[in-house]
Amino acid sequence: MKIVFTLLLVLSLSIPTLTAAKSSSAQSSLKERLKEAFDYLHVKPIVALEIIQNAEDELSTADKALQFDAWHTGLWAGAYLADKQVLKTYSERITNAFNEAQSPQQQSKILRAISVRLWHLGDYQTSFHFSLCSLHKADDIERIYSSVLSMGLNKRISDLEEATQLYLLALENTQKSPHKRFEAPLNNNLGVVALQRDKFAEASYYFSKALTIRAEQNHLSGQLLSGLNLMLSSMFLQDWLSFERLSTRMGRLLKVHPNELLETYYQWMMWVFNQRHFESYSPQQMAQNERLFNNIDNDSLKTSVAKAARFLGFVLDYQPPNKNADHRELMQTFQFCDWQEIEAMSFEDTLALVKQKLNQYTPDPADATLLN
Repeated sequence: MKIVFTLLLVLSLSIPTLTAAKSSSAQSSLKERLKEAFDYLHVKPIVALEIIQNAEDELSTADKALQFDAWHTGLWAGAYLADKQVLKTYSERITNAFNEAQSPQQQSKILRAISVRLWHLGDYQTSFHFSLCSLHKADDIERIYSSVLSMGLNKRISDLEEATQLYLLALENTQKSPHKRFEAPLNNNLGVVALQRDKFAEASYYFSKALTIRAEQNHLSGQLLSGLNLMLSSMFLQDWLSFERLSTRMGRLLKVHPNELLETYYQWMMWVFNQRHFESYSPQQMAQNERLFNNIDNDSLKTSVAKAARFLGFVLDYQPPNKNADHRELMQTFQFCDWQEIEAMSFEDTLALVKQKLNQYTPDPADATLLN
């Protein structure tokens, strides 16, 4: 009897252990797949989305941190694919996850995700306010810079001069601190603003700096984006030597690091270059003018070029505000933000807050992965 009892005791103790081990293994597998989805995000966003969607059943019982990472990746996939339904689905899930977010860092990340969703809906004012609240809540350097980049995205729609000031302030901080990973995106964004203002030499200067930094970091997708943007500004400067040199370099890089989205951007520029249709168009007109496609006979190429032109529109943020998009009621979901104070802030107040946040942050040894 004692032997039987001992055996039952051993079995009863081992079952939870085996279950826990199996659960831990399943969670590790899920975590790996979510990492894979994130890695695909900038290369093939449709694949990233499929990975998230195929993991729905497991995510329903996963811990909140994994769920949030999945919803966040899904939201960005929707942004890259310009799929409003996907954006809606994952922004709603992120909003619902808000009550689970206890730390300011999580809150800041959620607020920025909602800001991205509102930007794609054309509600730029509310999107800016969410980015500003995200900055208020940001307590680590990555969230601070991410919030500033989101704020700049909205300012690129409403006021190019203010967007420039915002990016330059953040860039000045990266140059006197160890936070070099943000220097390239800030330079790239300054280049896009210069391109919107038809300051092509200035755009080339910033794109070139971003490309150099990304090459030093061996950041392939970053090199592609900055390099393709530099090709575009070279095209407008009619600097054909630089354009052709860059087109060869970017073509080779695309073979090493395939990226469907950036491939279409590249094809579009090569077609425009060969057709010489760019001379009478501004960057914004090139992004939206249907006449550019009239002389393309190949349907496959026409689809690819149309995709690329839409992507250029995304790069240039050339889309009018949607007057029907008003999501101010969403602000009431996030009561920890002082919306009255945020709406009352002038642009000078915003710059002062950015400066304060950047200056008060003291690098922590634990942030070593961010300091490159």
